[in-house]
Amino acid sequence: MKVLVTGGRGFIGARLVVELLARGTDVCVLDDGSRGGAALPGDVEALDRDVRNADAVRAACRGVDAVVHLAAVQGTRTFYEIPDTVLDVNLRGVLNVAQACAAEEVQRLVFSSSSEVYGIPDRFPTPESAPLVVPDPTNPRWSYGASKIAGELVVTHTARRHGFESVILRYHNVYGPAMGWDHVVPQFLSRLIRNEEFTVQGDGSQRRAFCYVDDAIVPTSAALTAEAAANGIFNIGNPAEEHSINDLIAALERVTGRTIRPRYVPFEHAGTDRRLPDVSRAEHALGLRPVITLEEGLRRTYDWYARQPLGSIR
Repeated sequence: MKVLVTGGRGFIGARLVVELLARGTDVCVLDDGSRGGAALPGDVEALDRDVRNADAVRAACRGVDAVVHLAAVQGTRTFYEIPDTVLDVNLRGVLNVAQACAAEEVQRLVFSSSSEVYGIPDRFPTPESAPLVVPDPTNPRWSYGASKIAGELVVTHTARRHGFESVILRYHNVYGPAMGWDHVVPQFLSRLIRNEEFTVQGDGSQRRAFCYVDDAIVPTSAALTAEAAANGIFNIGNPAEEHSINDLIAALERVTGRTIRPRYVPFEHAGTDRRLPDVSRAEHALGLRPVITLEEGLRRTYDWYARQPLGSIR
C-alpha cells in the first residue's frame, strides 16, 4: 500500500509517517516546509511542494492508494493575523487534493478536520451530528473553523461523485512535542522555560479535553484501511482527560516542580468555554483507546520543549 501524507513534516503528520513506516507502508510526503517541521526518514519520498499547486498535488497523488490530507495553516495567532492566508491555503489545498484523488483514482482520502467546526457547542459530549457553525463570519477567529467546514463538504461530495471513499477526522485539543508555539500548552511551557510572567486569558475555568498526540495517531492510521470507517465522520480526542485551564496549570506545577502564580487578564478574543467530544464512533470503527494521562503527556511535552534553544521559543 502506498500513502501520500500532505503536511507530513508537521506535528501530527511526522508522527503518522513514522507509524506508517513501522507498519510496512510505502509513504510519500508533500510539504513545503513553510512552517518548519521534522526531518523525514531517508526511506520516505519527500516532495517540497505547496498544496496550493494543483499540478504538484495531482502528480503526488499519481500511483498512491490513499491520501491523508493534513496540510493546513493553523494556530490561534494566525487566525487573527492572517485569516486570508488561512482560508487560501486550507481551501485551495483541500480542493486540489480532493480533485487529484478523483483524477488519479485514489481509493480513500482521509481529511484532517477540527473541533472548531462546532463553533460554540451547546451539547456535551458533542456528537458528530451536532450542527457545524461559524458564529460570526466577520470575526477572523473563525477563519480556520470555516475552512474546515468547507473542507468537509468538498471531501464528502467530491468522493461521493467520483466513487472514492472518504474519512473525516475532527481532532480535539491534540498536544505534544514539536507542535509549535501557538497553542495553550506550548504557550504555557514557553512562559515557564523563559521565566516570563504567567498570564492566563480569562479566569481559567474554560474546559478542554486534552489528547496526547500518540493517542491520536492510532485512529488516524486505522482510518486508512478500516472498513467501518469508510465515508464516516469521527471525533478524535480523549474525553477522559477533560480539565479546566486551572487544572492544566496545577498539573504543570506537579510535572515541573515549580510554583506558578498566574495573572489573569481579559480575553483578547473570546472563544468557546468548553470542548468535550463524544468519541464512541471512533472507538468502534477506528480502535480509539487513549491511554496517556494529562500529567504523563505534559511531562513528555515539557521534556521536549525544555531541550529546545531559547532562541527558538517565541
